[in-house]
Amino acid sequence: MTGQSPAAGALFVFKPGGQNKKSSKRELNCQIDVYYSEADHCAFRIWLKRKYGTLDKLNHPCGTVFWSQTYTDWQQVHLTRVVVSNSPNPHQVLDEKRFISDNTIDFAKVQTDILRDIVPHH
Repeated sequence: MTGQSPAAGALFVFKPGGQNKKSSKRELNCQIDVYYSEADHCAFRIWLKRKYGTLDKLNHPCGTVFWSQTYTDWQQVHLTRVVVSNSPNPHQVLDEKRFISDNTIDFAKVQTDILRDIVPHH
């Protein structure tokens, strides 16, 4: 974000996410290459706990028995990883996309709220 005081009638320019030329293609989690940190996996588990409540309620609708990945502990749950067959559990992939979407929306809302505080009448 750039600009002068809103009281001076300046036009503010807002660019969500990356602030330089190098990061401009990675705004709002739009990158193609995927790397998930441990914090990402932890946040995914929290999101799943809110959605499903229990591991039993996660295992059954996601067909984890079929995919030989029945979970007995939340620490076993991760965002999708490379698998030998290159065919991950489609239910988990869908949950991952929903998780990323929800977090992207939350991130955009945080940035929008900051702008609304700075420039409330625009």
